Amino acid sequence: MSFHSTVIQRHLAANFSELSLTGAPTDRMSPLLDDLSMRFVLYARSVQGDLLDIGCGDGIATAAALTRGARLYAVDTEEAHLHQLLARVPPVHAPRLRVQVGSLPGVNFKFPRFSAVHASRVLHFLDPLSIQRSLQKFFHWLYPNGKLFLSTFTSEGEYWDFAQSEIVHKKIAEDRWPGYLPDVRALRPHWEGASDTVHLLDEPILRRELEAAGFEIEYLSTYPLPWDSDQMCCAVVARCRE
Repeated sequence: MSFHSTVIQRHLAANFSELSLTGAPTDRMSPLLDDLSMRFVLYARSVQGDLLDIGCGDGIATAAALTRGARLYAVDTEEAHLHQLLARVPPVHAPRLRVQVGSLPGVNFKFPRFSAVHASRVLHFLDPLSIQRSLQKFFHWLYPNGKLFLSTFTSEGEYWDFAQSEIVHKKIAEDRWPGYLPDVRALRPHWEGASDTVHLLDEPILRRELEAAGFEIEYLSTYPLPWDSDQMCCAVVARCRE
């Protein structure tokens, strides 16, 4: 077990009774830093440029990076989440934080240059073309020396067993996006998600699309979420290929 995982497991042991897993997994915010987000936070203290946390939720990764001296842009689709983030940030760190309502792939910035981008479990809301456009934007924002910290839900989690026959059928048909489920409710009538469309991205698909966008993968791992073992997450740290 890595140092990051050990820290997470200790936090879970101390706070398990406070965790809530209600609603669809695609709509839940992270209750703590997982391995990928911990890597982003630790990287934040070693760089000088601006960082981006996109799909920041209520800002658990943003707040942790700010405490380590980072300058951040935090973006989320929900203005209420950004208010929660601002409420949790101590005044001493506030001058190094900028917040913006926005979503992929449409979000833009006046000066889009970042030393790192953190996008933790946000691509599952996007169709294939939007994923490709988002990865191209990440490359543009990070080029030439920035790093991408990206994670996705995969189809390997037990929660998604109800969709396996559909995914296998698409793989047999050589569909390039077998985890793209445009109508989850047809497969799970009691689906509680805010969107009926879900995109599960397994390691081979994520690797293919990152390399096509110009990235070189430095680290890749698939692991269960520490607070929800029914969900498998594919996590990647990548840099721009020269």
